[in-house]
Amino acid sequence: MPVPFSVQFTQTGNSISGSSIEPNTFLDMDIEQLPAGWTGHCDGTDVQLFKTYSGVEGADHTVIYRGKIEQGGDVILGRWSVTGLGDENRSGFFEMRRGQWREFWDTEEVANEP
Repeated sequence: MPVPFSVQFTQTGNSISGSSIEPNTFLDMDIEQLPAGWTGHCDGTDVQLFKTYSGVEGADHTVIYRGKIEQGGDVILGRWSVTGLGDENRSGFFEMRRGQWREFWDTEEVANEP
């Protein structure tokens, strides 16, 4: 099942930073939304982004997104991965799409991401 979230990016040169909010789909807590900070960089159409959840106990991992910018800059396609979850490493495909109400709209395979 996909996990939608809204993220706003700022780019300075090759450096990217941003923040996002997404529904809580993996913590067994009474928290509806999970905030996250983003850092990363781009080199031409290659993008590498790091999403780190902000101030939420139990969400102390980083999700790494590696992809390519396509369709004139409106879409980023690639793979996400999470490491550091004990012996488990998880990954899947993602699509970020520039939207009317959001800077980007991302879809992830939630069955594999904590």
